[in-house]
Amino acid sequence: MNPITEITAADRALLQDTHQPRVRVHPSVIAAIAITAFYPVWQWFLLRLNDGSHESWGLVALLTAAIFIGKKIQRSGRLALGWNAVSIFSAALYVLGFNVLNPMIQAAVAIVFLCAFFRIDRIAPGICGLLLISLPVIASAQFYLGYPLRLITAVSMEFLLNLCSIDGDI
Repeated sequence: MNPITEITAADRALLQDTHQPRVRVHPSVIAAIAITAFYPVWQWFLLRLNDGSHESWGLVALLTAAIFIGKKIQRSGRLALGWNAVSIFSAALYVLGFNVLNPMIQAAVAIVFLCAFFRIDRIAPGICGLLLISLPVIASAQFYLGYPLRLITAVSMEFLLNLCSIDGDI
């Protein structure tokens, strides 16, 4: 018999323990690290809320989401964490695009990461929707989408007026 192939179960356990040390970290510590990693997003969020360009309805959505998350944690008694494909992809997108992406897009990526990492998307996808709605993006959306929407409206109205034989040139 070959002495190298004769490894006992105790030897396997010893080898496994020496090569793969296990570290137990409380889920609240991991949650605090994940939330702290997105500090620039939270700073942008607070600055954007105070600049006057956004109505405060986003705070209502954020407060509602916080209440629902609190109730889910109370009911289950714990905070479920986990790495999945969405959380890994969104974390990589945030890290790789940190200097390139607009703060508004960084905030959306951060919200998607937190929803996926804390498994909120599996228990209540509506909470993720509330968190995305709470982002202060209304003024930017009006700025970027305002002109194209006005142009589409004007062209469609010209078409409708021409159908009714009314001269409506733009």
